[in-house]
Amino acid sequence: MVYLGKRQYDIEMMEYEVTELFKHNILDREVFARARSILKQELIKEQRKNSSLN
Repeated sequence: MVYLGKRQYDIEMMEYEVTELFKHNILDREVFARARSILKQELIKEQRKNSSLN
């Protein structure tokens, strides 16, 4: 795992990695959908947190 040092970037990287795993049939559709849902929720939280700091 690679961590980019900023939570928003880490979430975006995880989303990319999950998508690649799905494309290569390593994750089934249900696991992929659940993972993407969780990552989207976390990304929204992080974006809201970052926008409130500015």
